[in-house]
Amino acid sequence: MEDILLIEPAYKNKYPPIGLMKIAYFHRYIMHDYVRFAKGRLPEGLENKKWDRVYVTTLFTFEWENTKKALQYALSVVKPGGKVFTGGILATLRPEWIAKEFPTVINNTGLLNHEGTLGLKGEECIDTLPLDYGILDDIKDEYKYPAEDAYFTYMTRGCGMNCTFCAVKTLEPTYEPYVSISDSIKRIDKEFGPKRDLLLMDNNVLRSPKFDQIIDEIKALGFEKGATFVNPKTGKTVVRHVDFNQGLQCLKDC
Repeated sequence: MEDILLIEPAYKNKYPPIGLMKIAYFHRYIMHDYVRFAKGRLPEGLENKKWDRVYVTTLFTFEWENTKKALQYALSVVKPGGKVFTGGILATLRPEWIAKEFPTVINNTGLLNHEGTLGLKGEECIDTLPLDYGILDDIKDEYKYPAEDAYFTYMTRGCGMNCTFCAVKTLEPTYEPYVSISDSIKRIDKEFGPKRDLLLMDNNVLRSPKFDQIIDEIKALGFEKGATFVNPKTGKTVVRHVDFNQGLQCLKDC
């Protein structure tokens, strides 16, 4: 069993770090490691602990200064012989920045859906794993995400349009028109409890030739028109929402 630290840089953002939550699930539930999450840096009481592996996520390129601070901190808390990893949007779009400033950091570009990135057996499944919502409890007294009570997921991957101005072709080069989420939602319900809303991070869900299947699955999961949800903390009944959060292309035959 290893000690695993996950770090999201200390920038403000609306949504929890999906990539780190998948890595957390992999290490906690598959590798049975000890996992801890930090926003920027660990709180007092853990400042002297050293870690076998430290993962630092990255967001937009304009958050480079916050990202550098997080990577510097990660290198200061990793065990001798341990490893620091990074990945995400900035890490994929500007790998040369990571290589120049942090040559010992292992940088993953693209998705965690192939072998050889982390040096661990089974890592090719990470991108399809459920999210470990339990890590959010580690920072509940420090930071609250505006959007939290939701399933964060994808039902397609990539886009396939290859627009010259867009980075999706670099971030997610392979287009997948339909990714079922039913099994993942069931595992989340069992291990972390049901969520109120469904937030889809797809880049261009309307382009999918299987859009009707996507909608049918969403409805089957309890998000039909007028669906409600009983808040387990307050007992109040609230309306459920589906948020198509990213790009929506208006096609000719719409």
